[in-house]
Amino acid sequence: GVDKRVMNMAALVPGGKSQANVFGAVIQERTFSGSTVFEWKSLDHIPVVDATEDTDLTQPTIDYIHVNSVFREANGDFLISCRHTDEIIKVSRLTGQVLWRMGGEKSKGNQFTFIDDETDGFTGFSHQHDVSRTANGNIILFDNGNLKPSPPNPSSRVAEYEVNETAKTAKLVWSYRPTPDVHAMTMGSVQE
Repeated sequence: GVDKRVMNMAALVPGGKSQANVFGAVIQERTFSGSTVFEWKSLDHIPVVDATEDTDLTQPTIDYIHVNSVFREANGDFLISCRHTDEIIKVSRLTGQVLWRMGGEKSKGNQFTFIDDETDGFTGFSHQHDVSRTANGNIILFDNGNLKPSPPNPSSRVAEYEVNETAKTAKLVWSYRPTPDVHAMTMGSVQE
């Protein structure tokens, strides 16, 4: 869902509007009868100023986080893909607290070190979506690559990470991107 709040962005960024409409994300778990048993609001946990550089915080309307997928873990916790912060965040189903934030080079809240994942000097992923866990416990996502340098920009791919949540490391163990020839009928794989 969406949590629209009027905020004084002039107090947070130069040129910000004093009455900006800021759209945050709402994640709810509800019963079939309509009772809400869990609710999490991004604006209560992730600062608006953590949006990536291509999100204009001086606009009258701001979509600062843009949640585009939610994956429920086996223990009930949530992996949430936040496109406009370049992050995957893990939220506790029991407390609603953010357990960790994992993001690419342009993420302002990243807590992880990326291993074996550098493309043209850019570390990690950018403007990702469709996060989930694989059967072996790795995290897999679609990396749009929007904020990566040229060439190639964007460099979309699928990326799979072996994640150590205690040591806060994310090791790229597999990736796939189409071949550069857009007319090719076959796809190639790239191991990075």
